[in-house]
Amino acid sequence: MESYEEINKYGNVTFGQTSKFLIDIIGQNVILDYISKNIENEKEAEKKREAFKQNLDRMYRGQAVYYKKFATAERESPQWYIEQFFKEILEKKEKYNLPRIVYIIIDSFTWQLFFALTWHTPFEKLKSETVLFHLRKQVFCFIYHNLLNGMPLSDGSVYKISSNSIIRFLSDDFKNIFLELGNKYKDNEDFMKPKTRGLELMLQKTFENKKTIHGKIENYYDDNADKYPRLDASDYSPNYRQNIHNWQNEKINPTWKALEPILDFLQKNNGIVFVHRLIGHCFLRNTQKALENVLHISQPEQEKIITDIKTMINDKRKPEEFYIENDFEFLEQVNLIYMCLVYQHQEDFDPVKSDAIINVIESKCTNSKKFFSPWLNARAKVFETGETIRNNKDLIIKGYKKAYDEGIAYAGCYLSQFLLEAIVINRFCRREGNNYYGYGYALELFESEKENLYKFIKESKNTEPCKGFIDIHYSCNLRGKQIPLRYPNIQYNIELENEAILINNKGLEYEKTGDLKSAVECFTGALLLNPVYVNAYSNRGNVYSKMGEQFTEYALADFNMAFLLEPKHGNTLFNRGWLLFKNGQFKNAITDLTKVIEINPKDSEAYLRRGICYRYMEYFNHAIEDYSKAIEINPRYAEAYYNRGVVYKLLGANDKAQEDCCKGKQIEPEIFLKNGIELFYPNLLK
Repeated sequence: MESYEEINKYGNVTFGQTSKFLIDIIGQNVILDYISKNIENEKEAEKKREAFKQNLDRMYRGQAVYYKKFATAERESPQWYIEQFFKEILEKKEKYNLPRIVYIIIDSFTWQLFFALTWHTPFEKLKSETVLFHLRKQVFCFIYHNLLNGMPLSDGSVYKISSNSIIRFLSDDFKNIFLELGNKYKDNEDFMKPKTRGLELMLQKTFENKKTIHGKIENYYDDNADKYPRLDASDYSPNYRQNIHNWQNEKINPTWKALEPILDFLQKNNGIVFVHRLIGHCFLRNTQKALENVLHISQPEQEKIITDIKTMINDKRKPEEFYIENDFEFLEQVNLIYMCLVYQHQEDFDPVKSDAIINVIESKCTNSKKFFSPWLNARAKVFETGETIRNNKDLIIKGYKKAYDEGIAYAGCYLSQFLLEAIVINRFCRREGNNYYGYGYALELFESEKENLYKFIKESKNTEPCKGFIDIHYSCNLRGKQIPLRYPNIQYNIELENEAILINNKGLEYEKTGDLKSAVECFTGALLLNPVYVNAYSNRGNVYSKMGEQFTEYALADFNMAFLLEPKHGNTLFNRGWLLFKNGQFKNAITDLTKVIEINPKDSEAYLRRGICYRYMEYFNHAIEDYSKAIEINPRYAEAYYNRGVVYKLLGANDKAQEDCCKGKQIEPEIFLKNGIELFYPNLLK
């Protein structure tokens, strides 16, 4: 499995990477130092810091064992330490009096981004593309909806930040801050002489004068050196002038150790506004560094985001204008996964059919099969073996471990379901210890439901795994959760299937009236209830094919899903064949329509459509044979007469053409007006 310093071309940001990103915004050293602040024995303090650091490192690498408190915001978790740092250091009036809203903003935004990144199922999307999309979406929506328009607080109030304040914060830098500090705290006339002297000259003057802000800070540090830890010589000079120079020139961002004496000096000298600006900019720089190092968002990409934020605010534009809502979840792949999950707990479960679905998933998910193949194969074994599962426990556990070790970055919205299944299997098989790393953080994905799920996990060793897996599916899977929400009184199994049939039939009624959008919604609802419903896939694909070229991909995906469940489904073969014809794939269309005829040799419409394909390929004799067969089966088939008459005309057989056209018009007078034959062949009907 990749370490947090590495990034694969495809896949998702791992839990370890997002954890490191969240912690690096505040700074890992801040947490480690805060851990031991009340421990007087330095050896004990160092021991606790080192142990926690090792746990963090394992978490970053996806190797943290199942450990409840480390995966939640409970006492002694990383999130808990961050909050305590805010409460006891940043927010205390006698310290820096930072408004509580700052922590709320940081916590809210980072968790929104965390969930967006970990719940997204990437399939074959580039990781860099996925991360940048979600970052832009979360940043712009958070600023627009939560900051500019107001963030509801627990006390019922609403907190807003002005547009000018946001722009000022994003435009700030250490150079400006210390330049203004020099203005505020200068106490000799020579400092900041004529403004034409330039910034560099002013900074040089600052370094030369011990009475300037730089000198005052250095004097304060010298006078209170026993209060502050020594700076790391590899990153910082003991000389605060040099440190500030490095910060101003973007060479390095200050650690808390380096920044704290400056904040204390300013707090004692009526500079609380500068305290807040320094803390804010330090956090912003930490965030930018973490975006680049952990999530691999380049500096130019970050600069473009900041520029666009300012544009959104100044021009009062909507956030949706600054990110493209791509279809990250490809319809066929999403349906395949969901179909397989549900099919595996159907009463007529067939391991051979399950393998066939998984094989198709592998062909569609070139990279993400690293996760889906071992998971779904191991899961199928659970339902195949049932009560004798313990006889196959090693094989099943190996499959779950392989999926985690090699492909967890592809799990996305299936992450929580997979992890809880792994826990259930692990406990049911009564293995010693935990054989999967990191799955404790599954609890973090459920927020208010955490306690109930934790209870479920503890009791899972007495649960029959098949039932446990079904419960997990309907409680964790994003689509599975919709069923009890939309149909609260419905029971699973046969009631789901019956309801799906009713909804499918309603879709057919909408299709007849021309309300194609409502028809699609009905067929989709039927598939939500029964993801292995062949007719619903076929019907929805047929409606998509009627909705225009932009829906061709969706139609083909649905037809393919129907074939997967029933390879000789005649209605699907017919509809796909005609769709392929409309897209100019005449040979493929003929192949499908030929299969329809093999299934039902009396299908006159299949002969007609195949004849039309032959006509466009200029295989006129084959076309006439098919039209004639359609007429033989249905002597009053006006459209077959019409099409055969057109081909006879193309071949120069005018008498036969006129005979067919007159016969067709006699059966259905409107057929020729509808198809325009009077416009192109006016003499045929005389």
